[in-house]
Amino acid sequence: MPNKAVTKRNKQAPTILAQASITQHEGPLPLPETLADYEQVLTGLAERIVVMAENEAAQRHGVENKIVKANLRDGLLGIIFAFILCLSTIIGGVLVAIFYQTGAWDVFERIWIGDISRCFYLWYSI
Repeated sequence: MPNKAVTKRNKQAPTILAQASITQHEGPLPLPETLADYEQVLTGLAERIVVMAENEAAQRHGVENKIVKANLRDGLLGIIFAFILCLSTIIGGVLVAIFYQTGAWDVFERIWIGDISRCFYLWYSI
């Protein structure tokens, strides 16, 4: 059987209502309302914030362009060095075939099948 004194006390307790609101914004610039608030605090502050965001975007684009150019350069250098390696292997095999005629075809075949195919395998497995 419930205690009547406790029950009365619970019925007389005031009701407290609370409301919370969370606003989240992502991006280089604050919301226009926030910019207007900054402008009210200090004249010209909103303009400085916009200029700062523009400078940051320009710097980020510059870094991304440098990264893309470096990746293109590295890819081209890889192709050039792979070509030089393959060509030197072929020339070496031909020279071995010309100057050392005994078993030269075996050496040339090992160079061609081994090294050249390995170059292409490693290139396409990247």
